[in-house]
Amino acid sequence: MKYILVFLMILSVNHHTKAQLTGTVSDTQNNPLEYATVVLYNESTATLVAGVVTNADGVFTINTIKNGTYRVESSFLGYQTNRIQNIRINDSAKLDLGTIVLRLGNLSLIHISEPTRQAEISYAVFCLKK
Repeated sequence: MKYILVFLMILSVNHHTKAQLTGTVSDTQNNPLEYATVVLYNESTATLVAGVVTNADGVFTINTIKNGTYRVESSFLGYQTNRIQNIRINDSAKLDLGTIVLRLGNLSLIHISEPTRQAEISYAVFCLKK
């Protein structure tokens, strides 16, 4: 009898699996963005819950999400950050956010010279402007 009770407890724990969040990150020409960052924040506390990087097809998956309301921020160097708010997670659902499109940001190139040395040293600095 004791073993049956333990078995039923294990089954009930496994039955309450947590939710999964998936999606794809692409640019405005529908090209997948490999290595884009996708971060999940708790909406009420603004704390970081999870962060992942997209694969070669721009696809991401965040597993084991507890019930609650969340915000997703997707970003990639040279692109504007995309924020999706009020994502409600209930039970053990698998939620697909579809395609998250990132738009190009303002990228400028600044040339800096350091003439104080014999050989001129040049630096190229990329600045992202919002």
